[in-house]
Amino acid sequence: MAQSSQLPNDLKVQDSVGFKRVVVDEDYADYKSDPTNLRRAYHLALGLFHLRDWTFWEHRGDAGWIHQSLRAYQAYLESKCTDFGYIGDLANSVKHAELDQSRSRTQMVGLANTEIFTANVAFQPGAFQGNTFQMQTFIVSETAPAQSVKFEDAADAVMKMWNDIFAAQGWK
Repeated sequence: MAQSSQLPNDLKVQDSVGFKRVVVDEDYADYKSDPTNLRRAYHLALGLFHLRDWTFWEHRGDAGWIHQSLRAYQAYLESKCTDFGYIGDLANSVKHAELDQSRSRTQMVGLANTEIFTANVAFQPGAFQGNTFQMQTFIVSETAPAQSVKFEDAADAVMKMWNDIFAAQGWK
């Protein structure tokens, strides 16, 4: 296996830093280039959520690691970023189509709670042209009756959380 150690850094993912760089960072850039693409949003949600597993399993034996279980680590991540629970529910919806309500952080039932949505965000009074209404299209998930989360805002918050954690821990 001497050859595998000579592979370029983007051809083999061996640790959480590699997973973040090769998968999560790339999925984030792809999503940001087309923020109404459900496939890209779903991919990003999977990576943002499963970075939890990569970091937990890699660092759980490190000196100073205080998280005794994956559940405790999940709670810590949710305390750092409230949108992390939603991203986890969306990722599990992508994987399983429907959520196990005993394990979900939101009231989402499954993937059907997420859609591309177009909304009137501003009205220009007195305008009589076709551009009178300014429309915005975005991905949104209904997380409870009459409550929704805009995916882009949640993804940005969770990505910032991961960037902050990686910087604070010196994971490069």
